[in-house]
Amino acid sequence: MDQKELMEMEATAYSKETHSATFTANGQVYNGVKVRYRGAWARS
Repeated sequence: MDQKELMEMEATAYSKETHSATFTANGQVYNGVKVRYRGAWARS
């Protein structure tokens, strides 16, 4: 996720809007995933 996208996501933590990102787990790269904050704890 680029810096601008991350800053937007942080500024709108209570939004259900998703943001594009790349996720890497166990050496596997997943392009084009969508992320958002979910739950009260993550948003605070």
